[in-house]
Amino acid sequence: MEKILEQNREEKEWTLIIVTLISFLTFKKVNKVERMKEKLKAELNRK
Repeated sequence: MEKILEQNREEKEWTLIIVTLISFLTFKKVNKVERMKEKLKAELNRK
């Protein structure tokens, strides 16, 4: 069970990294992407 939780956390961390890179590459803040980034940050901080 612990391994599954760690794997899920790692997926969310990678998703957050990708979303952040997309924000930097586009040089603009896309509202949907920013909401996803904030949601992922909150989920990672909660654990």
